[in-house]
Amino acid sequence: RYPVGLGTVSLSPMLMARAFATFPNGGREVVPISVRFIEDRRGNEVVNPAREVEEMLIAKGDAAQILSPQAAYLMTSILESTVKFGTLYWRAYNVGGFGDMAMGGKTGTTQNWSDAWTVGFSPYMTTAVWLGFDRGGSNSLGTNQTGAVTAGPVWAQYMKEVHETLPPRQFEEPPGIVHLTV
Repeated sequence: RYPVGLGTVSLSPMLMARAFATFPNGGREVVPISVRFIEDRRGNEVVNPAREVEEMLIAKGDAAQILSPQAAYLMTSILESTVKFGTLYWRAYNVGGFGDMAMGGKTGTTQNWSDAWTVGFSPYMTTAVWLGFDRGGSNSLGTNQTGAVTAGPVWAQYMKEVHETLPPRQFEEPPGIVHLTV
């Protein structure tokens, strides 16, 4: 149990993105898809994984709510601070910032700098960037090659570019959140 809390369990970038996507989604389950739909040459839909996943989640009803909206919002707010003044701040600053688009994220690094990752999200999407070695062993990316230093710039540049044409949005605050100055 204890190693899980320390981040020493290997997870794929897809699983990381899926977990983090739950926060900006109000605590509702997210099922990643790589292809939204496929059409034949005449424009007839052959398959639509996006619709199938949406229907599956609707059918789950309340069971798709895996975290309370309030807990999800608090985690989202905490992860926003990583972009505003934490380990992702300089990466966002170096790409010119994200304007009025809300962003949250987390960076991570394994022992011996063998893996470096950044997972971040907006109200529109979640993206995971991982750099490392897909086979175990004692390989290292190099001294001080952290998630913020290596994966962070890739994540920031990608998120900046894919959001340029999208209207700015903020994360929705659910009822029941109390703001206090401590």
